[in-house]
Amino acid sequence: MASPLPVYGSATSSKQLVIDNVRYKLWIPFPEDEFERLVSEHVLDIFGNNAIWFNRKQTIKSPAGVGSIPDAFVISFSGKQPQWYVVEIELAPHSVYGHIVPQINKIISALLSG
Repeated sequence: MASPLPVYGSATSSKQLVIDNVRYKLWIPFPEDEFERLVSEHVLDIFGNNAIWFNRKQTIKSPAGVGSIPDAFVISFSGKQPQWYVVEIELAPHSVYGHIVPQINKIISALLSG
């Protein structure tokens, strides 16, 4: 079984997880751009060895003007066919239904209308 990514930052509590003899401490990224930076540094671990990370805040909109600004885009060439990902990074304190779901719906609306 593969080990999860190492945890960076400072431990915020005594909560720990041990997998394959590696000790992981709870880490809460703050602010959100710190977490975005960490994800971009581990893009190959997350999306595969042949992935390209586009750290570009580009507005995507439907013809009706509904849209959003994702945090990044990734193209992965690791499988049989290239895969394109829209990356949206959110911290746990954000409201799922008040913030995250509307944002994802706007992204989906923009992508499906294109």
